[in-house]
Amino acid sequence: IKLPIEIRESLKHAIKCDQKSMQVEGRVDAFCLPVCLSCDRVIIGCETTHKVDKEAVLATKSKFSIEGYNTFYDMELHAELIKQYEVEGLEGLLLSPRATKTTNASTGDVHYSTCSNCYNSMRVKESDNPPKHDIANGFAIGQVPTRILENDDITEEMCALLAPIRPY
Repeated sequence: IKLPIEIRESLKHAIKCDQKSMQVEGRVDAFCLPVCLSCDRVIIGCETTHKVDKEAVLATKSKFSIEGYNTFYDMELHAELIKQYEVEGLEGLLLSPRATKTTNASTGDVHYSTCSNCYNSMRVKESDNPPKHDIANGFAIGQVPTRILENDDITEEMCALLAPIRPY
């Protein structure tokens, strides 16, 4: 297909930006989609990916705290489930370890990706409520432990039945 020069240049620029946003830190040849720190969802399509630093997350930690979850739901989360939602440097909060993390090479500042819904909720300081689809808003589903999956009698359907919360 023959495209005019200005369109070809714009297209090259768009591809370069797209690849840069999906590049895995420290690996030139690897790409991944951004994952939200707060709700553990893949940020797809045209949705804006926002960057938040550690200080911004800690300033709103009451929205994501394990204690807040335990108090609101009147239960104690199992230690194994808590471990599945632990992010280094942000312990005590229910966050996605799959979240896209970028480090500024010159300053060393660490930023995490968030979706628009979670980002906007984090900016509302008056409320301690977590974002609608946040892990700390009842979506701490976790994964079935490997010691259970190793049992040949357990099928994927049975694992789905073990989940106390249905995400869909």
